[in-house]
Amino acid sequence: MTGIRSALFGYLAALESLTGGEGGGALGLPDDPRIYPHGAPARSPMPYVVYKRSDTPEARTLSRVKELRGATFDLEIWGDDVDQVEEVVEALRAALEDARGDVAGVSIRSVELQGEVDDAVRPEDGSEVTWFVTILTARLTYVNLKAGA
Repeated sequence: MTGIRSALFGYLAALESLTGGEGGGALGLPDDPRIYPHGAPARSPMPYVVYKRSDTPEARTLSRVKELRGATFDLEIWGDDVDQVEEVVEALRAALEDARGDVAGVSIRSVELQGEVDDAVRPEDGSEVTWFVTILTARLTYVNLKAGA
């Protein structure tokens, strides 16, 4: 994983509000967080976050920074307890609103939260289990840093 996906993962995995530092947090430990690109492994412990790039709009700026790029991500927060999902959503929303800086070869310039949708899913296996999901949509504006810069 490289580029903006790697930077987003690195940023989220390092957040104490999600991974809790040494003792772990709602999404596990910083060195093995339950944060996955595209989809979570089968039977992953909940809660977890799945992030997917949903769009790559052209970044617009008055300063005409040629290297400026944009990417829109859907961040799905899954859990089997609605309060647990909401706790992770609140921490993730606060973290994204403050996301700026250099991570994994990418300089994140801005993050705009564009939407939030709640849902619930019941597996098709006939069980009485309900999984809850909230999807946050965020648009990141960033610059890929040059090697050696």
